[in-house]
Amino acid sequence: MLDIMDLLVYISSDMFFRTKKSGLRQYLQIVHNRRDKGSVKQEVIATIGWLDVLRSTGALESFLRSGVRFSEKLALIDSTAAEQRKYL
Repeated sequence: MLDIMDLLVYISSDMFFRTKKSGLRQYLQIVHNRRDKGSVKQEVIATIGWLDVLRSTGALESFLRSGVRFSEKLALIDSTAAEQRKYL
């Protein structure tokens, strides 16, 4: 479990998505950079799942849509929703 100082480091540091290949699969991960004795280390916060499954099931879009609602600077353009409205 994270203590408050660890949590502040996560919040104040740059976090990003990356893919990590293992065998035939690509995993989607949330990673952040941290400094350790003068060098930058990448630390995996979470492994979300297999990238191909996240894409094919729509889980990736759902995950991103749920996160963007907390952003004050980003907006999400959902072309699928626009396409669906055309047929209503």
